[in-house]
Amino acid sequence: MTDRVSSRKAIEKVSELLTPILSPLGLVLVIARFINQGSRKVLEVTVHKPGSKVSLDDCEKVSRNLEKKLDKLAAGKSGPLVDGPFVLQVQSPGIDRKLKTQKELKVFVGELVEVQSKIAIDTLGHNFTGVLQDAEEGMVTIGEPTPVSDDKKSKKSKKKKNESLVLDPVTEITLEFHLLSSVRLSPRPVEELEEEESEEEEVLS
Repeated sequence: MTDRVSSRKAIEKVSELLTPILSPLGLVLVIARFINQGSRKVLEVTVHKPGSKVSLDDCEKVSRNLEKKLDKLAAGKSGPLVDGPFVLQVQSPGIDRKLKTQKELKVFVGELVEVQSKIAIDTLGHNFTGVLQDAEEGMVTIGEPTPVSDDKKSKKSKKKKNESLVLDPVTEITLEFHLLSSVRLSPRPVEELEEEESEEEEVLS
């Protein structure tokens, strides 16, 4: 068995072990993978909490419970997950994570994203933000699209109409995934975060 096949099977097993751990915490798996950090092998687990933030406590609980399951697995007939030692690292996606696959896009439906399009879109240009509403069958739907302020928009797009999509002001836009240069998480405005924290304080008081 090659290292590549072995690693893939190990990741499939990790995903299986994580399901009953993440669900009660309101978390979903973004990606689990083995990476090399210098001479160390690291099992990197990235998790997301839809509609909220992943806390340090969440990461610690996932790490602790997964370690127990991995230790139990290693002590059983099947033996350890992979040959040799590795370090477990559980983390949040980060506030500006680049979403590289349709699978990742599905995980972050409902989140604010920043989009770079390969084609200029009238009124939006190449760069815009919006709410990721859907990601199915090679298509990506963005709600409430708003152009990024420093984007050079309509003038260039009018000169190259055959390379552009011309739209009236819209509340959502659907594009083919391959037409997007990048989609990344976009930090929410400070005002929204302050409002959310204020609501949490009211609940606690």
